[in-house]
Parts: sequence; structure tokens; C-alpha cells
Amino acid sequence: MRFHSILPRAVAIGSTRCICSALFGFFILAITSSCSWAQGSDAATRWGNVSGWKGMLTVSGHGTGTNPVTCTGGRDSYSNNQSVSAAPELQGQFPDWLGPSNSEITLAMTDLETCPEPFPSTCFQTITGIGGLVPIDIFTLDIDANQGTYQIQMAPAAVIEKGCDGSTTNGGWPLGPLYGPGGAFIGATFAGQNPLPAKGVNLTMKIATAPDKPSFFAVPWEVNWRFAPVCRVKIPKTWGQGDKEWSGQDYDRYPGQTIGSKGCALTSLAMALAFAGVETLPDGSALDPGSLNTFLSNSTELTNLTVAWLDSHGFSGIDSGITDNGFTNSHGVKWDSDTRYANDFGNLKFKTFGPFTDSVSDPQGAHQILDEALCNATPHPVIVAVTGSDGNYPGHYVLVTGKDGDRYEIADPATGSMRSLDDYGNKFQTRGSIVDPTGDISSLNITSDSNVSLLLTDSLNNRTGEDLSSGAVVQQIPGSAYFIDRITDGDIGGINSAGEPEPTTHTVQIFQPSQGTYSLVVKGIAEGSYTISIDAFSKDGGPQPPISLDGTLVPGTTRKYSFTYNPAPGSVVTVVSLFGDLNNDGVVDCKDLAIIRSSFGKKAGQVGFDPRADVNKDGIVNILDLSAVARQLPAGTVCQ
Repeated sequence: MRFHSILPRAVAIGSTRCICSALFGFFILAITSSCSWAQGSDAATRWGNVSGWKGMLTVSGHGTGTNPVTCTGGRDSYSNNQSVSAAPELQGQFPDWLGPSNSEITLAMTDLETCPEPFPSTCFQTITGIGGLVPIDIFTLDIDANQGTYQIQMAPAAVIEKGCDGSTTNGGWPLGPLYGPGGAFIGATFAGQNPLPAKGVNLTMKIATAPDKPSFFAVPWEVNWRFAPVCRVKIPKTWGQGDKEWSGQDYDRYPGQTIGSKGCALTSLAMALAFAGVETLPDGSALDPGSLNTFLSNSTELTNLTVAWLDSHGFSGIDSGITDNGFTNSHGVKWDSDTRYANDFGNLKFKTFGPFTDSVSDPQGAHQILDEALCNATPHPVIVAVTGSDGNYPGHYVLVTGKDGDRYEIADPATGSMRSLDDYGNKFQTRGSIVDPTGDISSLNITSDSNVSLLLTDSLNNRTGEDLSSGAVVQQIPGSAYFIDRITDGDIGGINSAGEPEPTTHTVQIFQPSQGTYSLVVKGIAEGSYTISIDAFSKDGGPQPPISLDGTLVPGTTRKYSFTYNPAPGSVVTVVSLFGDLNNDGVVDCKDLAIIRSSFGKKAGQVGFDPRADVNKDGIVNILDLSAVARQLPAGTVCQ
């Protein structure tokens, strides 16, 4: 007797669950895999924006044996080789997708025998195609959200069976069959229930079997598949930093730089804000990269915005002497703070997905963040950092807008020629999305310029920032992320038009920070002065008066600040006083010694006596006070 086997080469997909059963003719094969129902409840959310799937599946089998039918010269030995390679594409919406292959399906099998007539040595190749036929949906994929499973099924397809002698016959077969354990036909290898993955959105599976007993045409086989979804978000505005309306506009307060040269992060943020529903900025201007740049560069406008919000909510009196800035001193975007400013302290926030993730060190984690943001039932585009035009990484910012199988589509502010992360070598760091969460939307955002790094420690000794010894980034505080941002577009080797290294922004961002005292250590990277901004927001999204800390460090030296944070509306971030910190700016430095010198020798009640300078409270400012403060100065400090 002769059995024919069919094998595909390019195909389309279907549906799966936890027990795989296959029935063909009178033979049944069942494959059982462990089931996990825990992930089913989030299936509708996780895959809610999936419009299709692109996949690869392979099936392979090989077996040798002896035909029990004897013939002249002895028993008939055989070698049976079978293989399938398919590239399915499906369309639909949660929870059902279906479709034909995007190209011809081919199936190949060889059956070699040693027995002469009536069982001559021969081989068979079976080819099936949909070209020229009425397209049919060969594959279907179904996700069962209640059971936490998915199922792939294949319908029979028209095939042409072609022998090695060139003869052909017509037939209709499902994918397969392979000769499986016990010699059974496997006509529906993939039919059955398979557990949904615990994380991520791709569907992968590997099933391997071996013959359970010696049998004619018994073939051990292996099935592998991987299906990646197609999911996109439609952004209402696609802007470029080089658009003529604003490309020549000065970027922030950065001498010699324009939106056209440095506005990639700004433009990406503007597109994300537009997707989140922002049309008009608090100053009344229509949102676009140019108006957003003007708005964030106007510290007076931002300060008035904060004061007006505090006053209107009954918190007047805590806002005296404050100054707001939309950009850092190193001209970086403040991702979360700027999102809240642009939304007039509404419900929008910049979601970082926890610690930032780098596709170089953690490709699976980085891709999973994109997948879950793009493919869920309430999708959002994601801002990521990529390699700048000068080759520095990171140095440029784009908005990821879709997933097409394993290809991530982008809106690139700098150029229309870069359409996907493939064009940047799939090398990226996640930054975040603009979302509209409910409930507690408090946050704590700390930024510094190029001259210092940051290390923040909470009351439970969790740390986020750069380790003081190794320089490695740690992100232990719950809900925190640490970013190092630099825009190097148009530069050579990270050097700007003034011949200086591009400024860098260091950011600690925490969503829903816990109440308590925080310790902030800044470490000198380059010699010179620095400015640290602390932007705090309460549970209702309202601003707390911003804090600015200034100082000077040389490379390798550190300075420690302590401050308290309370997420209750109307609270104020309070810098904890340090002994010797006479001006209450969070540090002991030459400014404090200057207070003592200006009142030196004065007694209480005399003109010029400053009670802050009387450190030991003995009624006179003298050498005792001066030496007490001088001992608190950082090592190596020289005051003029």
C-alpha cells in the first residue's frame, strides 16, 4: 500500500488551546500540554487592538522502518522524510482572525523504498497553491479570553500531488498529514487548545513527539510556530521638526539651535499629546511643535499657570517666590512635567512603564513594553530614544506608532525616510507614553544638567539613579525610572556648533511616590555649577511649588540633600535643613560662610546682626560660628 503525505511552504494562520487532537481517516492523535488559565482574564485587554497576525510555522518528521509486506529479495525497508514551512497572514479583530496565505503553499515529502515491483523505489512531492483559485480562508485563529487559551485551525486546501516521475493528480488536503506515533496520520496537527503566554503578545509553541512503538511509516515529528500581531495606533497629527512653520524657530533658550536641529524630543512629545487629545495649550495657542516650544520656554507663563492653579484650589500663600521652567538647564524636555503643563494639570501623565528598558541589554523586555502599549485595547504610541545622526546613542527621539509582525513602525520627526525601528537597527531605549489614568496621579520628577548625576534613595533604602561607585543605573524605587537624555542631531561626535559637548539631562521620575523623606546625592561629572529641579505633583495632579537647588562640584565629589514629600493636595516639598545651611538651600557652601562674614563681630541688637549667622546662639557672631560652619563644607572647598 502507498500513503501520500503533504507539506506546506508558505501559508496563513488559525486558532489554538491546551489539548491538541488530530483526526484523519480512522486515526486519532492527541497531544496534551500543561494548561494555565491565569492569563485568560487579561486577554481581551492585551490583544484588543490586534487587527491581524503574521507568522511562521514549521513541521518536520523523519522515520525509517520495514514494511511488513514481504517482496522479492526480502522485506521492504523505507525512509520517510516530511517537512512543512509556512508564512501565514490573518486579518480580523479580537478574538477571531482568519485568512489565506500571502503566497503559494508548498508541501514536500519523500518516501524511499527498496522493494522492487509491486513496491518500486519512488518518491512523491506534493504542491498546493491558491494562485488562480478563489481565495479561501485556510487558517483561523481564535483566542478564548475566559479559558486563557488560543486555537489554530486549518481548512482543507486544493492541492496538486506531483510524483517524482512528473505525474500529477488533484486532491484536497488539510495541512499535513504527517505519519505520527504509531503510524497515525496527523491531518490537523495544530488543532487543539494552547495556553496563552504569561507575558507579551506573541504566540509561540514547540511540540515534539516520538513514535510510541515500532510501526510502518511511524515518524517522530516536531511542530514550531510563532505568530506576531499587527496592531497600530492612528495619531491625528504627524509633524516634523523640519516643517517650515517652525523649523527656524529658536529651540528653548539654546543659542544657535532651532527646532529643526534639536526639536526631535519636543516634536515627538507634541505628537503624543495630540494623540492624547490635547488640541490647545493653556496659553490659548493651537498645539504644534512651534507653539509647544514657545509655551515651555516661557518660565513666566508656566509660573503664572502654577500660581493660578494653587490659588484657585485654595492653596494661595505657598507659591511665593517660585519659578517654573519647561526645559532643563541643559535644554532637555521634562517628559512628565511638560505633559502636565501642556494639559493645564489635568489627568494626563507621562507613563514610563516602570524602569526604562534598553533593547541592547534586554531586547525581550524592551519589545514587550512596545507590544503591550500598542496592542492592548486602549493603545498608545510610545516615545523611544534611538541613535542620533552623529552615531551617538541615545541621541534622537521618535514615536513608535505600530507593530507589523516583528516590525515596529515609527513617526520620525527628523526624516520621512526612516519608517521603522529596523532603520535604526532595532536599537532603542524606552521613554514612555502619555496616558489618562484614574485615581492617584501623583509624581515626583527630579532633573539635573550635564555637570552632575543623580542618586535618589527613599525611606526604605530603595535607590534610583547612578550608583556612586560603579556608575551603573539602578531603578529600585517602585514606579521609578532614570533617564539620561541628550539630543545630538546634526552634530559631529556629540559636539555642538559652539565646539562644546552636547548638554545632557539626568532625570529621576517616580509615579505615585510614597510619602516620606528622600535622600538625594549628586555627584560631579564635569567641573562647574549645576542646577537641580524638583517638580512634585499631588494625588489630584495638581502642582506643588517647584524647588531649585544650585551648587558647584568638581568631578568625583558629592553633595547630599534631604527633602520630604507628601502627595496630599496643597503640600509642599520641604528641603530638610542641614547644620550650617544658613540660607536653607539644602547645602552648606560658601554662600553660608558669606552670611557669617557679613555679620562678623556683631552682637544681638546691633545694626547688621543677622540671627542666622549666630550658629551657637550666644548672641554674638564670631570665630566659633565661622569654624562650626566651615567644618561642614565639602572637602576641597575654597571660599574667596
